[in-house]
Amino acid sequence: MTNEKRYVNADPLPPIELIEPDVEIPRPQMTRRQMLEEVLKAGSNVLKLTGRLLRDPVVPRRNKLLVVAGGAYVISPIDVIPERLLPVVGRFDDLLVVAFVLDQLFDAVEYEVLQSYWDGEDDALELLTALVAWGADLMPRPVKRLLR
Repeated sequence: MTNEKRYVNADPLPPIELIEPDVEIPRPQMTRRQMLEEVLKAGSNVLKLTGRLLRDPVVPRRNKLLVVAGGAYVISPIDVIPERLLPVVGRFDDLLVVAFVLDQLFDAVEYEVLQSYWDGEDDALELLTALVAWGADLMPRPVKRLLR
């Protein structure tokens, strides 16, 4: 007997079709100006939504006070993580506070109320609520307990 290996059905595998390297994946093209306009429009819509929710009598006073306190923290020169010492990380605590405050505000009302106050596209609101919830989840538990 030889060391030759025998295979049942030794037919070669069918060729795999590869994507040609010259084929480009279509991407929507935006200029920097268009991107800046979109970001400003989204920011404007978030501010309008927040203002409308603050004026809504259905939103509990506690949530409204949390928004005011969060805004004061963000504009305050006093930070838990100083921005002068750690420029990139120093802004992270502000983002977490904004995400947590907005998450608490959004959770105080039904999603339909958010939709009624939102000026932008529906998918942008879905993305905003998902990002805010994700950011709020990053807030350390002891801080969450303190703020709730």
